[in-house]
Formats: sequence, structure tokens, C-alpha cells
Amino acid sequence: MFLYENNKCPVCGKEFAEGDDVVSCPECGTPHHRECYKSLGKCVNKDKHGTDFVYNRNNNEESADAAEIQTFEQFIADNGKAYEDESSESSLSEAVENKAEEAKTEVQQKQSSENDIDGVSTYDAATVVGVNSERFVKRFSKNGKLGWNWGAFFFGPYYFMYRKMYTESLIFLVLPFAASAIISKVFESAMLVLKNIYTEMYGVMATYDTEKMTAFLKESIAAPENKQAWMAVLITMAVSVLLRIIAAVIADYQYRKRVVKIIKTVDEKVDLGESFSFVGPVMGNENMSQTELRKMFLAKQGGVNVFFPLILLAISFFSYMF
Repeated sequence: MFLYENNKCPVCGKEFAEGDDVVSCPECGTPHHRECYKSLGKCVNKDKHGTDFVYNRNNNEESADAAEIQTFEQFIADNGKAYEDESSESSLSEAVENKAEEAKTEVQQKQSSENDIDGVSTYDAATVVGVNSERFVKRFSKNGKLGWNWGAFFFGPYYFMYRKMYTESLIFLVLPFAASAIISKVFESAMLVLKNIYTEMYGVMATYDTEKMTAFLKESIAAPENKQAWMAVLITMAVSVLLRIIAAVIADYQYRKRVVKIIKTVDEKVDLGESFSFVGPVMGNENMSQTELRKMFLAKQGGVNVFFPLILLAISFFSYMF
């Protein structure tokens, strides 16, 4: 038995046979014959990309729909009389709607579980990520490999704080200060020379004489007594760039671990018998199912935090100015 047995190519309609050259869409997992994919030039389900659609190779969509319909019919049969006795048509309607939403969520979760991330579904991962979830779910699906994150490269600790990765944010806040302190200690005498160079430079810049400023810089760089001072500057810059590169490389990997941990922690609590209560002051959530409350709880645990990075930026700005 091979992976796509009893499945058909959505382009030519032929069943896949063992040994066929099959390619799967990297976004939704839909399989195609390689030649069919090339002739079409895109995934046959491209219009569904960006939604919760994930290809189900078990090919049991029709039976799943029938099971869901039967579930609704049975639900109404089991509960309809009780609601009628209470003359509560609106309650019955709300209950059916909740059941429909819960069943829809369960189907989405089952479909996404085929492309799970460390044992959690891509659907749950997208719920936790929130902002820009499509990009992160794609990255997470690449077996936890290190990657590159431009946000972490340019914004470092502020980016980590934005994604609620507070430990990483603190580390990349402290490391530059620690590196600067070490460099200042090693090049203690050079730092005094560098301070004098900066003082003279400000004086020359105040003249707004371009030729004079250029001549001063050339003399300062060429002077043998300033060699250690400029070396300290280059080392400081190199360390700063290195820390940015490290942050960019590990950001997605660390974020993946955080997202998976949130989901598994929640599921462990559910397995122990805990249930979800109201998550914040949201009107109407008393009528939500446990599935809906779980989704809301995951989104609240994940998501982003804009307030803390702005506070940190403000503190950094005023400390620099004064």
C-alpha cells in the first residue's frame, strides 16, 4: 500500500498507481501527477489557499458529511423534545448552531492533523499564531529547521516581545550590554582614546566644513595611537551584527516550540478533566461550546502583544536622549 492509493489526480482524473511521479502542493497537500501539475502551472486548489482547506488523502469527505448530518439529526431528536417542553425555540436554535460550529471545527482539525506539527494540528497552530499565521504554519511544517526572520534581525528583543517570547526578548536585551561591558573592559585604555576622538569629532562637525571633517577622519583612522580604539569600534559593530543574525536564525524555531508547548499544555489539562470557562469579558460566550472556548483560549495565550514593545521602545528612546 502506498501513500495515495485509491486517490485520483484532480487534473487528469486518473487514480494514482504505485511508481507514479506524484508531487504534493506545499500549501494544502493536494497530490498531482508531476506532468499534470506542470501543464496546469499551479495547484488545482489554489483558490482555496489562505483558508483552512487541507487535502484529506483518506478520500472520505462524503462519508464524513453524512456522519455529520446524522449527528445533527440525532442531536435534534435527542434534545428537541426537552426544548419543546420548555417552550424554548431560541435555545434549540442556539444549541444547533453551536453543534454545527463544533462539528465544523472538529472536521477542520481532523483534516489538518495529517500535516501536524510535532503532534499538534496546523489548525491549532494557526489559531495560536494569529497575525500572519499562514507564513508561520508553512515555516513550522519544515521539520523544525532553523530559518530566517527579518523582523527578529531588525528589531531583535522588540520583535520577541511582540510575539510574547519574553525570555528571548530579555536575553537579547541583556546580551548587547554584556558584550559592550566586556569590550570596554578589554579595551579600557582604547575607550578613553575613542572618547577623545568623539569629542574632537563633534567640534569639527560643528563647523559644517566638509573638507575639514574628511581630513579629520582620515587622520584619526591612520594615526597608529588610535588603532586599538578603532578596533574596539569594529568589534562592537561585529558583535551587534552577530547577535542580530543569531536572533533572525533562531526566531522561527523558538516560536515554533512556544506555539507547540501552548497547545500541548492546554490539551494535557483537558485530558486531566479540566474544562474551559469564560475567557475574558466577551458578551455571549456563556453560550459557547467547549470547542469554541478552547479556540478562544488558544488565541488569547498566543497572538501578539503591541503594548510592551512600545513601552520598551519609549524607555530606550528617553534613556538615549537623556
